[in-house]
Amino acid sequence: MKKIQKITKTEIVVLVIMLSCYIASLYFMINNDRNYALLFFALHGVLTMAYFYISQDRFIQAALDAEENRTEYTDADTEEKNKTIAALRQEKGELDIQVKKLTGDVTDIQKENEELLRKLSEKEIEDSLKNNQEKYNMLLPMNEVAVETDLISVINKVYEKFIEPCRENGIRLELATSFETLNMKCDERYMIVLLSNIIDNSIKYMNRSGSLVITISNIGEEGIFIVCKDNGDGLSPDEVPHIFELNYQGSNRKSGNGLGLAQVKAVVEHYNGTVYAKSSVGEGMAIYIQFPVENKG
Repeated sequence: MKKIQKITKTEIVVLVIMLSCYIASLYFMINNDRNYALLFFALHGVLTMAYFYISQDRFIQAALDAEENRTEYTDADTEEKNKTIAALRQEKGELDIQVKKLTGDVTDIQKENEELLRKLSEKEIEDSLKNNQEKYNMLLPMNEVAVETDLISVINKVYEKFIEPCRENGIRLELATSFETLNMKCDERYMIVLLSNIIDNSIKYMNRSGSLVITISNIGEEGIFIVCKDNGDGLSPDEVPHIFELNYQGSNRKSGNGLGLAQVKAVVEHYNGTVYAKSSVGEGMAIYIQFPVENKG
């Protein structure tokens, strides 16, 4: 930083004379001597210009020194700011590393939790299926005797049992098959329970006169098919997947414990078969049953 030059003796003398002329001009102005007042005021102006001329180098140097000082301060501020920015960047880098590590730890924990939840879910599903299977098994008749059984004969027995109740409810019960005999290894009581529950369900929920047709067929390697179709009120597609559940009763529920079609499912799955239903409101209900070929006699 440069030191500002001191005022010179010449400048001091000029300043004293300038001040004297200024005071004299005021004095003569107060005493109404206008001519002298203007003379000294003019002399004061000339001396002022002379003073600035004499002192111009010092003024210029002072301005340059001020600018240099301002630049030095600016450079110092910039350097300090750069240091602060560098420190913040370093701190941010360290935080980024910590965040990355924590993110990895959280991801690992989430994966462990997901795996644990998956295992728990699988265990719950397994336990649920086991419990449900045990409940379905409780719906089966006791002391099974599985022998070669003629399904056509069984269906005829069930037909004779329900022909009169169907007629009383305005339902025409029909059997359709091209077979005189069709053997399957099973317990006859199980098949009677299966067919009786389907027919009884139709009688209970058709809500109008109509027909119930039971069709049985042998489809080669695909096994034995039984289709029970009525033209009653039916159910909405949303309800159909639940009709074989334990204690389920649809929107058209009536008296009963909701075990009829659950017992049908129990019998079908006991013989490794599959059962499903199709229905629409106003278009009746159709139940499809398939027993695998290994059950055929």
